[in-house]
Amino acid sequence: MVELTKDQFKEAVWDAGLDADSDIYWDYSGKGMYGASCLGITCTEGELLEFVAYLARLDDQLDLDWLRGVRSDSMGMSSIFYFPSLKFQEEED
Repeated sequence: MVELTKDQFKEAVWDAGLDADSDIYWDYSGKGMYGASCLGITCTEGELLEFVAYLARLDDQLDLDWLRGVRSDSMGMSSIFYFPSLKFQEEED
């Protein structure tokens, strides 16, 4: 499990120059997921690398094994990268 919250992921998305309101899909269901959902981000490959770099800056002990299972789908002029193995730290109310 990733030891970051959804708010920290939003921060990294903003820092990478993406729009957290329109570029993050918290419940994306990609090809072959059979209704399961996960985090998806619409961006270019370069923006994805920048996003991951910002995440690493938030927590230098962050385990990046969840990146091994990254998948992508074409969305016409852009792509969505999604992470079926990614689980978030539970947030307090």
